[in-house]
Amino acid sequence: MGVVRMPLTEEEFVRRLVVVQGALRGFILTHVQDVNRAEDVLQDVSVALWKKLETYEPDRPFLRWALGVAHYEVLHSKRDSARCRLVFDEDLIQRVTERYEALETELEKRRMALRHCIDKMPEHYREVVHQRYAEAQSVEEVARRLRRSDGAVHMLLTRIRSALLECANRFLADASAKVGS
Repeated sequence: MGVVRMPLTEEEFVRRLVVVQGALRGFILTHVQDVNRAEDVLQDVSVALWKKLETYEPDRPFLRWALGVAHYEVLHSKRDSARCRLVFDEDLIQRVTERYEALETELEKRRMALRHCIDKMPEHYREVVHQRYAEAQSVEEVARRLRRSDGAVHMLLTRIRSALLECANRFLADASAKVGS
């Protein structure tokens, strides 16, 4: 008797889709340079993922499955816009898909390490990082809020970035060592 797979619930599907949405958008934009067309393709991918949900095996990485579906949607989009001068062949799209998947996996590891390291920072450092990068404030705006000079904030950000880099490298090395053990 075969193994019975439990399909994802609608809620779990949406959660997983939201997590990979940025990666899918980036992948599509590597093939479809028109941002509006890329958003249309992303919507098509989301619909296709929902329709093909029964083919998803929950023990497999969702991103890998989603990129496979996106690959075919990009090919479909390419066929639809064949009148366009710049059209990539299927082999190139397949190679880019494979490379993007490998890079996205590595980038996700790095994002996880960075989140871990940011969480370990003192609250006032996290606030500076949040203002500068999440809120996209200029150094001058951050300095004004902190009532410090621009130079002092530049120096603080340099120290924070250096500490985050060291922490993330240690985190990744430790994770790699645990996998290798």
